[in-house]
Amino acid sequence: MTLGDARYLTHLSWNVSVHDASQLELVLDYALRPGLPGEPAAAPRFDLQLFLVAPNAVDLDRASRERFLGDLTHRMRLHTPRRQRGFGKGRIPALDRYLELGLDLGTKRRWAPRVVQDVKLFANRVNQCLKDTFERGELKPDLKYKRDLRQAVKQVRVLRERYAHAVRANPLLFDETVREAVLGAEEYLTAQVQSVLSRASLAGKRKATKALLQEVGRRGSAADVDSDYALECYSHRLSVLKKFVSSVLYVRLREVRRDRLYRNLAAACGAALAASFAEVTRYQTSMAMGTTDFGLRVAFFLALGVLAYVFKDRLKDFAKEYLGRVVSRRLPEREVMVEFDYRDREGSERRLTLARQQESVDTGSTLELPPEVYYVWTRLSPEQGRRPPCDALRYSKSLVVNTRAIGALEYKRISFKDVLRFDVSSFLGNLDDPARQLALFDSKRASSVLVTTSKVYYLDLVLRLTSRDGFGNEQVRLEAVRVVLDKSGLLRVDRPVEAGRYHYEAWAA
Repeated sequence: MTLGDARYLTHLSWNVSVHDASQLELVLDYALRPGLPGEPAAAPRFDLQLFLVAPNAVDLDRASRERFLGDLTHRMRLHTPRRQRGFGKGRIPALDRYLELGLDLGTKRRWAPRVVQDVKLFANRVNQCLKDTFERGELKPDLKYKRDLRQAVKQVRVLRERYAHAVRANPLLFDETVREAVLGAEEYLTAQVQSVLSRASLAGKRKATKALLQEVGRRGSAADVDSDYALECYSHRLSVLKKFVSSVLYVRLREVRRDRLYRNLAAACGAALAASFAEVTRYQTSMAMGTTDFGLRVAFFLALGVLAYVFKDRLKDFAKEYLGRVVSRRLPEREVMVEFDYRDREGSERRLTLARQQESVDTGSTLELPPEVYYVWTRLSPEQGRRPPCDALRYSKSLVVNTRAIGALEYKRISFKDVLRFDVSSFLGNLDDPARQLALFDSKRASSVLVTTSKVYYLDLVLRLTSRDGFGNEQVRLEAVRVVLDKSGLLRVDRPVEAGRYHYEAWAA
């Protein structure tokens, strides 16, 4: 059963962390998996509402909306998918077919992009298996070589002995892009395998140590640990290879610009309104001129005609500005099509629009927060009792999935990784110096002391996460974190509210 035959179940997960001193990183994972067969009741949809409550020292005005979107860095990619026909025993079917073509260079040239795609998918699949041996950056304490690592080590060995060896032995029989993909995947996976096996060896895993010695004996060490320059080059090379291998999962974000269309429509409506007013006035004036009563009625319509002539342009400009403002408030500030370049089973290139994404930003006060959001926000500081009003910024984002395009892929499950980085540099200029002195009484010394402490500010974030599946069901979660910062930048993220505490579900009838 392909994804296109099913109504989808959805799941939305998240994580907030400090990326660097000036950027806060929010990672969203939109996951889809097939449900029951049948026509979907609705397209799967994910919604995020991020309410940012700023310190009193930060003034969130109208300009903050444009600045916020301008300072927002957005990256999206697919998580490593599972193929319907996997890479069992390290074999890559598209590359096997490529090898069988022999000297049919024309067909091989047309088939090469599909081969490159599958080689990179294979490398990502193996790398994901290696990453699964870690939890929060540390090797799993219950790691077993036979269960967790042996399969990945074997797959890398097959890649090296079956495919990379053939490329090196007969390079002219391979398209340049295929050579680059196979040798790049081998180099990257060899380095990753040696790194994970070294971690396991340091943790005292004897079978991993034995496998590491066999790997080094066959391939040699991935890097010269005695040379700082060699390590620097190795680290840079590893970053280049990582981007090269993972590029097969990148999506293209194509922005749809409709603001010019909306402005022209508003201007046209304003011109039509002004012309209608002028024509009605002219008609009434001409009717009045044809009457025998030259009293106040004629004078009134003559004056109205003069006013229509004078204020026609002003009325047009006013209507255009007013309608443009009303329309802009009801439309997203940014709309993006999520596109994915894909090679199908026949090697044909297809650009699939996997989803449509919309974003908008608004500012206001905490008094205007939705009741459930306000309640969760007050839980961040329960010791303060009723919290005074503060400025708040709301960032809204929606992702509507195109099920027909998703169904065209050969993957069992699809999930998007969405990385948002918020630059808070514009906030820091309004904050005081990070150090302050306090005169306090020390009860242990029974005397007064002068101490230096940090002056920090709290940036509260409340997230309202909604996922709607193909059955019409809805899951809503409310999460909250507190970002601690000072004038020098972001310090840490605290979680006073337990993750997953506030949530509810709405089921379709």
